Amino acid sequence: LKRASIFLEDGNWQEADEYCEKVLDQEPENPQAYLIKLCIEFGLHNLSELVNLRNPIDKNNNYKKVIRFGDDSLRKEMKSYNDQSLYNLACFKMDNANGEADYTDAAQLFSSLGDFSDLTGKSLNAAEMAKKCEECVKECLYKKACDTMNTADSEIGYKAAAEIFSSLNEFSDSAKLYEKCKKNANEYLYKKACYIMNNAKDEISYKTAAEIFSSLGEFSDSADLAEKCLEGAKTLGLYYPALEMVQKDSIREVKKGIELLEKLRGFKDSATAI
Repeated sequence: LKRASIFLEDGNWQEADEYCEKVLDQEPENPQAYLIKLCIEFGLHNLSELVNLRNPIDKNNNYKKVIRFGDDSLRKEMKSYNDQSLYNLACFKMDNANGEADYTDAAQLFSSLGDFSDLTGKSLNAAEMAKKCEECVKECLYKKACDTMNTADSEIGYKAAAEIFSSLNEFSDSAKLYEKCKKNANEYLYKKACYIMNNAKDEISYKTAAEIFSSLGEFSDSADLAEKCLEGAKTLGLYYPALEMVQKDSIREVKKGIELLEKLRGFKDSATAI
C-alpha cells in the first residue's frame, strides 16, 4: 500500500493501480486501497487534491467501496470531499453564469449543501453562496424586466415586464416599476378598446370592446365605456333587423321596423331610414 501511495505521488498511476490490486488480493475490504484507486481514476497525486474536483464522486464505484469498508471517520471525510466537489461545481456554474437560469442552478446546488463550509477556506459557506446567487438571479430578472419595459410597444410587452417586476417583490425599485408597467399596459388596452368601440359595425366588436373595458376595472372611465359598449351591442342588435323590416312588403313589418327605429333615433342613420 505504501508503494502504491508513492507511485500515486509520482503520477505513475498504472503501477499504483497494480499495487492496489495486490493489496486487494490479500485484503479485498481494504478502504485505503480503494481510496488510492479513486485518486487514480481522477488523475490525482494525493488525497488532498480531492478538494479540487468539481464533479460529484458519490456515484463512483471506488468511492462507494471506501464508504462501505471504511470506518465512521473515513466515511465522514469522504462525504466532505463529495460535498466539496458539489460546492466547486456550484462555484463554477456561478462564475460562468449567463443569465438567471444558470444562477438558479448554482443556487440550488449550494442550497442542497446546507451550511457546508468550503474546505479550502477561500469562500463563503454554501448557505451564504446560495443567497449570493439568488441576488444575482434577481439582478438578471430586473435587467430583463427593464429591457422588456423599455422596448415594449404594446400591452403584451408591458404585462410581461410587470409580471417579472411583481416576482421581485421589494428588490430595488421593482414595486414602483411594476405599477408603471401596469399603468402603461392599461393605457394601451384602453386605447385599443376605444378604437374598437369607435369603429364598431357589429355586435361582436362592441362586445369585444366591452370585455376589454371591463378587464380594466376602475381605470379611467372604463366602467362607463363598458356599459356604453354593451348598450351599443344591444342597440346594434335591433338596428339591422329594423332596417330589414322597413324594406318588407308587409305594412305590419314596416310599421314594426319604424317603431324600432324610433326607439333608436339618433343612432347611425335611423332618422333617414324612418
